[in-house]
Amino acid sequence: MKATFLFSSISCALFILSSVNAQCYRSSNTCGKGTPPLCKRRDENGHITHQYLQQKLIDVYEKEHKKKKEWENWFDKQKKIITEDLEYKKNQWLQESEHSWEEYIVKLEEKWMHPGLGFETEYKCKLYPQCGKWPGKKWLLWFKKKGLDYLKKDYQKWLKSRLTDYNKLMKKTLLQHNTKYQEEWCTLPGKAEVADYWNKWYMWGLQSDVNYPLISRKYCLWLGRTTGEKNEWTKFIQGSGKTYMGEKCPSLQDFLSEKNDFFRHWLVDFFKKWVECRQWKVWLQERKDLINARKDKKAN
Repeated sequence: MKATFLFSSISCALFILSSVNAQCYRSSNTCGKGTPPLCKRRDENGHITHQYLQQKLIDVYEKEHKKKKEWENWFDKQKKIITEDLEYKKNQWLQESEHSWEEYIVKLEEKWMHPGLGFETEYKCKLYPQCGKWPGKKWLLWFKKKGLDYLKKDYQKWLKSRLTDYNKLMKKTLLQHNTKYQEEWCTLPGKAEVADYWNKWYMWGLQSDVNYPLISRKYCLWLGRTTGEKNEWTKFIQGSGKTYMGEKCPSLQDFLSEKNDFFRHWLVDFFKKWVECRQWKVWLQERKDLINARKDKKAN
């Protein structure tokens, strides 16, 4: 497979380079008897010979192949590490959210069975003192029109808070791994120097240089490889973000569906309970007691 890759790549490169100057590849330039490490570098006109270029390209493609394998091995390892890390933190968040959910539902029900004096402020509603004269039917109408809406908004507020924490956690995790990519891979010994060399060559390299066909091919291979690495990494990080972040991300659909279904059923059951207990009478009496207790405290 490796030999096929090298042969195909070299053949393509030689075909392209042959258009630069046909004199560069005169078949009359041979190495003589035996096979020395490198054939004659230039012909009598000062052009790179076909044999020399072919041997150099073999070396170049072998080195590029090794560098590509190094990247693939490192990248595959990082993908596994990142996915496992995201899964672990997602599951950890789900466990914490289950505990938070249980506490939230208990507190929400308690708050609506026995609201304190800050109820109106929290829900930005105006009930007292006029509701003290309401008949039972008007309380039921208020609960259907306003109370249920307040409860739904309360749930959405809790859910939004949890999702915000989750997205922050996932974003922080991806940023940490992206920093690791920058520190571990992008700053490998010699990488900065090589990039600086090629950037300068791109700006100032001369086409009149007899080595231009060979050097330009090296540059194209370096640019293609490094650009490909960046694109692969960026695509993976962005894909992981779509999978593990946002309200519509696949990783949270079971959790969201379960909580939405639970809350819908809970809302119906709680409304029935609130009506059966004629809880508005408890509201009015407890509010009266709290106000009196506050007055007594101030008086003392």
